[in-house]
Amino acid sequence: MTVERKFAGEFWLAESDGSRQDGELCVAPMSAPLVRTKGMLRSPWRPAGESRSAGGRTFTSYEFAEERLITPTVILGMDNAGTALTLLDAMTARHGGPDATGMMQHHRGIRAIVGSHIDKDHRFTGVRVRLQNLEAWRHPLGAGRRAPELELADGGILTMTEVAEPDAAASPHVWISVHSASPASLRVLDRKVLRPLTTLFSLAIDTPCRPLAVQVQESPGLPWCDVYSAALCADGSQAGPDAWDQAGWLLQPGDLGAPNVGAWLNRAGLLGPLPSVVADLAHAPVVSLETQVLQLTTVAEGLHRRLYPDDKRMEEPVALNVRDAAAAAVAALHPKAADVVRGLLSHVEEPGYSGRLARLASAAAEAVPGVTGRTSTWKAVVCEARNEFAHRLRRGPIDDADVDRFLAVAASLRWLLTGLLLREAGFEASLVSARLAEHEPYLRLLASGREWQPRIYRSA
Repeated sequence: MTVERKFAGEFWLAESDGSRQDGELCVAPMSAPLVRTKGMLRSPWRPAGESRSAGGRTFTSYEFAEERLITPTVILGMDNAGTALTLLDAMTARHGGPDATGMMQHHRGIRAIVGSHIDKDHRFTGVRVRLQNLEAWRHPLGAGRRAPELELADGGILTMTEVAEPDAAASPHVWISVHSASPASLRVLDRKVLRPLTTLFSLAIDTPCRPLAVQVQESPGLPWCDVYSAALCADGSQAGPDAWDQAGWLLQPGDLGAPNVGAWLNRAGLLGPLPSVVADLAHAPVVSLETQVLQLTTVAEGLHRRLYPDDKRMEEPVALNVRDAAAAAVAALHPKAADVVRGLLSHVEEPGYSGRLARLASAAAEAVPGVTGRTSTWKAVVCEARNEFAHRLRRGPIDDADVDRFLAVAASLRWLLTGLLLREAGFEASLVSARLAEHEPYLRLLASGREWQPRIYRSA
């Protein structure tokens, strides 16, 4: 998406097309789509009662009903060229007037679709996206050549393809598409495809790769429809494909292909939102150190649960006996003691937080060498930081020593989790290790770690 676009035409509420208003749909990078109408689509007034005058005439009184304006709705439209328009989850952003042409109303929505009339639960079989920095994959794909198709676990077909633009003078753009999949709503496609793709490329090259354009397809062979939302960036915001920009990336275009993307999408349901937390924190403009520690220590536990669900401290029958024995031992002390102990030991068979960290550190050791330094000491420091936030043990402001400790925790967890997640996309540990050995941000952790936490890193 390059600049603001406007689609002039007429608009109406999906639940009632009786009242139509002239207006326009406005979409722009990093901005929620907006429908502006010259008249009111939704009236905020509702009947409050009737009264009769002395002359026998009946009058209806009205009251202001704000919920009519703030209840999300679907607005449909048709532009002057005959293109169908939809604004989903629209709420009134401005109401009243008059302006130069009379009363007016503005509605902002979550997404706008150009090319189809749909509701929020409408199903699509295809979705494709252009990402920041994806043009660097033009050379690996080969000019004008189609990338091999790859079948995903859910039956969808993945491709990385150059697509010609409507403007014949414009160069083709590289798109990642998943088509011929089971029908899914926009919200499901966002969780299953779009968000995982932005996360994978952001983690892989250690540079934000936000969406520049998104399109959906109702069924194979039908036209692609543009989808606009505040998540779209302007085309000029990407770093660009030149060699200097790529020199600062973690993985290079030749390292990442359709098999990696396919493997990642196949794991998206298992990994859930955890990878996006890691990717977002790495390049968020302003996030407090304490927030980073809290989120990353939480993601570490969640990722262990997802990757190693069979890890146990003891078998379930043994755990049951432990709970029964402990409850029996305290039952005579207080009427609720047995229930309290059973609750405290309800997950006694699961590994503790320290054990989870140990497993993650072991799994990441080959791909991210040195990230935990002396692992036994590192585990203790991470556990201490996590417990301070999870159980609200800390009171008062942090000091310089705390800052150094939290910096080491946040940076080490960031790279440990990044390495583990890249392995989930099918990258060999040796490749990730080799790239990290030349990656300045990772080398900075190893160098700074000796100052932040010498007992972890100086003797590693």
